[in-house]
Amino acid sequence: MPDIRILIVSGMATIGFSLFAVLFFGHFYKREVRIRALSSKSVEGVVVGYKRTQIVDVPIVEYRVDGQNYRNSLKYYRVVRATLPWKTNQVASDIDLMAQRNQKRW
Repeated sequence: MPDIRILIVSGMATIGFSLFAVLFFGHFYKREVRIRALSSKSVEGVVVGYKRTQIVDVPIVEYRVDGQNYRNSLKYYRVVRATLPWKTNQVASDIDLMAQRNQKRW
């Protein structure tokens, strides 16, 4: 008799844990899919100037959303400087990051 109880309890625990895992991870998977679907919008803007107060000259971008104009400067948290054997080191402020980004797309 005790063997049947152990089997029933262990079977219920296995089914309960499996159900919990599927529901828990399924919830977060659906959440990530929803966030990705809602975050897929993009806005195009025009570079109207450069903010020269930082190490890197960051572009000031003007764009329009729902009939309202916005003007923001882009934010860079890290600037990587690459050196080449045939060139000297360049200062980070001499590099136009937007121009490099646009050249890589084409």
